[in-house]
Amino acid sequence: MNFYQNYIKKPIKLFLNTFKNKKLLSILGIDIIFYIIFYLGFKVFASKAKKIIESLQDLNAVAIQNLNNVDIESANQLLAQLQTFVASIIGAVVVFILFIIVILTLIKGYEWSKIADNKLKPSNYLKLLVLNIIWFTIWVIIFFIPFSFIEQQTYLTHFYYIIPPILYFSLFLYLNFAQTQKIGKALLAPIKEGLLKLHKYLAALVIIILLFTIPPLILKFFNFPLTLQAVNLPTQNVSLIIFSIILLITLAVYKLYFYSIQNETS
Repeated sequence: MNFYQNYIKKPIKLFLNTFKNKKLLSILGIDIIFYIIFYLGFKVFASKAKKIIESLQDLNAVAIQNLNNVDIESANQLLAQLQTFVASIIGAVVVFILFIIVILTLIKGYEWSKIADNKLKPSNYLKLLVLNIIWFTIWVIIFFIPFSFIEQQTYLTHFYYIIPPILYFSLFLYLNFAQTQKIGKALLAPIKEGLLKLHKYLAALVIIILLFTIPPLILKFFNFPLTLQAVNLPTQNVSLIIFSIILLITLAVYKLYFYSIQNETS
């Protein structure tokens, strides 16, 4: 009876109550703002990267044409241009990563403080920036370690399996920081809460997995894009928009739901 009460009835009740949470719309709005800014930043980065790659293609064309008449001075110029290309592409990537970390700090910091009902002081946003850099570095290392053991093509086609653990453990990191505003405690939270107390969240994980997987399966089963042929919009774009809306709502519910689970079991 206790098992049913604690691991089935209570989690389902909390999940349903999440849709009545007054914060749901505001969290959804914050997420939409975040992804719009992220998309615009990505477009700028993609445009810059394209120009850099085009400059390399032009450089290759010139090098091939003058391959038989290369002197030391020309070779040095070519080497300098290659160094400029490498520096430019690395610089663009670094700037884009910093851009992501900064908007994560500002927008997500505000969002998590709203979820936890604990307003962040301006000075604590700097702590959150440091925390994001540390957390980002940890996952970059985790992403790259498998390259030493797994065939790259196989790894690249399956690397998205790492995304659910990132979402799950990041939840405890940001919730803990919003509550305590301490970097050390926040870094330990994914292990102490998310891993060692995994049993508390099993029902919640099952519900969230279903929430993430069922809507796309329904769209695929009914061949949703084909039902929109009468609409004066590309069916793929309409399908993508609807899928994005479902995903954003799911993410908002995901955060509020796990927060309610944590409060109930703490």
